[in-house]
Order: sequence, then structure tokens, then C-alpha cells
Amino acid sequence: MSKIILVFLVLAIGGFVWLGQSDKNSDLVPNEYDIYKDILYEYREGFDDNLTSLDIYTSPDFTDKPVMVMLHGGGWQRGDKSNSGVVRPKAEYFINKGFVFISVNYRLTKDSRVNHPDNVEDVAAAISWVYSNISQYGGKGSQLYLIGHSAGAHLASLVSTDHRYLQNEGIDPNIIKGVIALDTGLFDLVSAYTGGPATRNLIELAFTKTDAASLQDGSPIAHIELGKSIPPFLILFAAERGEKGSPGQSQTFYEKLIANGYSANIKGVLSKAHSDMNKDVGKPNDPLTVEIELFLTKIHP
Repeated sequence: MSKIILVFLVLAIGGFVWLGQSDKNSDLVPNEYDIYKDILYEYREGFDDNLTSLDIYTSPDFTDKPVMVMLHGGGWQRGDKSNSGVVRPKAEYFINKGFVFISVNYRLTKDSRVNHPDNVEDVAAAISWVYSNISQYGGKGSQLYLIGHSAGAHLASLVSTDHRYLQNEGIDPNIIKGVIALDTGLFDLVSAYTGGPATRNLIELAFTKTDAASLQDGSPIAHIELGKSIPPFLILFAAERGEKGSPGQSQTFYEKLIANGYSANIKGVLSKAHSDMNKDVGKPNDPLTVEIELFLTKIHP
């Protein structure tokens, strides 16, 4: 197994820059890449700047490369963009595939001041920052892809189907070229709210109002309709989870996308827990990695 040696280089505007190196024989880790840490994409008064910051992983050789933006999970309450055990393998995988990789934080609902739509507004603000600034890091702002796990998959799906959030940032939704949704049972919050006490409590912490109209407003599935610019979706779910969770919700979301003329692929993955659906992305020959490669090859040859 090749070792990654991270060498501190310089303190730069917007964060720390690191250089990653590996054995030249490795197919899994790029020979060199830079990490720009803790870049503030939007100031929110009274909140820790870390909550509205992002990390950029890129190669010094990149110019005009597509950009993969990751939204972490954690039930809208927890999680962080810098979870190295989950984030770094994804970053290395996507860099090897020719993508600039970005990991994004957003405000969390464990703070009682934070409720829907605060976190999806943060996601839209992050996308706006990336669109305007990523060329400085070798990326192309008009070629963005989103990947999210669990609550992060909900946010990626919502910002890609409900165009109000990007439009409020002055951003054309067409810049999002594809979405990879990893194991979320939150495409339809109205039905999820009645799925069991754990999910109900989770939603109540994230939404000030839990009436059907408010939950529908926060449901990606409610914003699928004819004539919109909804990007291709890859929907991956843990096949052995309960039907009321990600399998059923994923299938219903997929069917509505197809019925309205949008491009979508769906795959249930056996023998994986919910957490595996996140941490196994990028592992060689893993079913998740295979499906993602097929999807990206199809929509971004």
C-alpha cells in the first residue's frame, strides 16, 4: 500500500495549502495535489465561519476541469467537510478522474437558530462561490457536479430541483451537470415524516413547520415537473434498508424523474450499511465506484 506524505507548504489566502505525494506505481493516489482549507464562501453573522466554508482538492496541473462538490450527511445536525477518513479517498479518486473536488460545510440544525431553508441556502451560496472562483484552482465553474450522502443527498437534490435557491444567488441552474445521491430516505419529507419516530424527530429539528405544505416545499420530489433544467441523477441506495427508507424513496424519486422526461439511473447495493454507502465511494472495483464511473462516463465522456 502506498503511503501519502502530506507536506506543509504555505499559508495562503483562504486556507492552508498542502502537497500530497505517493509512490509512482499507485493507480489510486495522484502523484501530487493541493488542498486549500477553510475557504469562507459566505459570511453569516453570529455563526462560526467554519460552518460556511469549503475545502478544495485539486492538481497543480489542472485547467478548466469539471468540479465535483460534496455535501456531507449527518441528519442536518452534524458532520464536517474535513472528515478525512471519508473525504480524502473521494478527493483522490475524483482528482484521478480529472475533477477538482470540493467538500462543503453548511449550518447545522443542532443550533436552534438554524432551520430549513438555512442549510440549502448555504449550499446555494457555496455553489455561487465555486462558480465565480474555481477557475483560480483549475476548475470550470459552468461544469459542476454534486455528490451528497444522506441529508447531504437531500440538499444536493433539493438545490438541483428547486431552482429558487440558485436563482436567488444569480446562478443559472444549468451549471449543475449531474447529481449523485447516496442513500437518502429524504426525497419526500411528507412521507418520511410518517415513517417512524426517529425520522420524525430528525425532521422536526430541521423544520420550523412540519405541516404537509411546509414539508412538501422542502422535498426534492415536489419540485420535479416538466420543462425545468434538472440534471441527470444517479441514485444509489442500501438495498437491505427498510422499504419506507431509502429503497422506497429512491424508487419513487427515480420514477418521477423518468416520468417527466429527465435522465436518471438507480441502483440498490447489497451488503452495505448506510455509512458504507458513503465511505466506500472511490474504492477500486467497489459497486458504488463502478456505478459512479459508468454514470460519469455517460454524462461527461
